[in-house]
Amino acid sequence: MPFGSIDSAISATGVRSCELLTLRLDSNVVTVELLDEDSHRWRLTFRDTQATKVTTEECAIGMTQLFPPGGGVFVADESDWLTGLGKGLVHFLDQSRHFAVPCYDEVVEVVAWTLEIECLENGEAP
Repeated sequence: MPFGSIDSAISATGVRSCELLTLRLDSNVVTVELLDEDSHRWRLTFRDTQATKVTTEECAIGMTQLFPPGGGVFVADESDWLTGLGKGLVHFLDQSRHFAVPCYDEVVEVVAWTLEIECLENGEAP
């Protein structure tokens, strides 16, 4: 299950660099707000989600070892989790991706079609 970094300006030199501020699940949209190591706030919006899980960082040690160095958000097009959900059997999972957002105390994982990343200034979009 190879994870790759998503190209973004989120400052995260280590797996535990970001702080999870909020996590919201609304229907099939998951919203995560982060504080990066340079104290910039970010909103990650996952759309057309099929699954979400949050694991304490200590219990996700096997997963965090799969991430390449640096980066605040990672993605895999194939994973055991995607297979377990039915990718290859359930048609709408064909375009789904396995996203992972490692934070200081937890790892947030989302299976979704899309991810939007937005920088926030003082809680407002720039």
